[in-house]
Amino acid sequence: MEKRLGRCWRSGKVYRVEHEVGTANAVVNSLILGQLHRRLGHPSIQVARELIKHKMVNGIRLEYMPNEIPFFCESCVYAKAIRKAVPKVREGHRATEFGQETHTDLWGPAPVESRGGKKYWDTYIDDKTRLTNIYFLRTKDEALEATKKYAAWVHTQFGKKLKVLNSDRGGEYLGTDFTAFLESQGIVRKLSVHDTHQESGVAERRNRTIGERMRALLHASGLPKNMWAEAARHAVWLLNRTTTKAVKGMTPYEAAFGTKPNLKDLREFGEKVYV
Repeated sequence: MEKRLGRCWRSGKVYRVEHEVGTANAVVNSLILGQLHRRLGHPSIQVARELIKHKMVNGIRLEYMPNEIPFFCESCVYAKAIRKAVPKVREGHRATEFGQETHTDLWGPAPVESRGGKKYWDTYIDDKTRLTNIYFLRTKDEALEATKKYAAWVHTQFGKKLKVLNSDRGGEYLGTDFTAFLESQGIVRKLSVHDTHQESGVAERRNRTIGERMRALLHASGLPKNMWAEAARHAVWLLNRTTTKAVKGMTPYEAAFGTKPNLKDLREFGEKVYV
């Protein structure tokens, strides 16, 4: 009865034979790829092959299977499956006029109340110009009142009406009163997929930026944490007057109002003044 002891490779007219290194009585387990993968705790196939190929371990050998089927591990599919990444490329077209689409998102609660007793803020970002408005709230259900204020501001300042409101599925945006207001104004609601904040990325990113700038302003000025609302409002004022990738060649302020912002009297936040 014939017994295969190993295999060799031919390179031109030369055959190369590799021998297991070890003592004569060393025990070597021959494993097929699936067995090796499972015994090693389900690493990638490349890792398993590299261990054997470069002789990083002793006592096991990878068995050659002439008709080996493509490797598949159901347990790895179950344990390592991840949600497909949300495309970074925007779906659809950018708004062409102010108020055509507005992005909104609620931030909070803050670790401490502001000096005015607020614990949340609600941002509204115009899709065309990226001009940002911020409103501070005591509770989440005040988001409806903030939306009404923003809609009135847009109508008064630009003679426009909100057409599409883009938000996540937070309860503050799905309430009966909120829905009734949108319907009464003819505003189309655009909701992101549940637990997929990336789809409302404009507002999410803006809130993150506001939070970063707010903390930096408070830290640099040495002012108490309960002045976070003042710092956040100032951060938004500055963001509207600095460049953003979404608006080429101008600031959100100029894109919205048609004039360049004047920063002649700009002072550092928290600077000491005498009244």
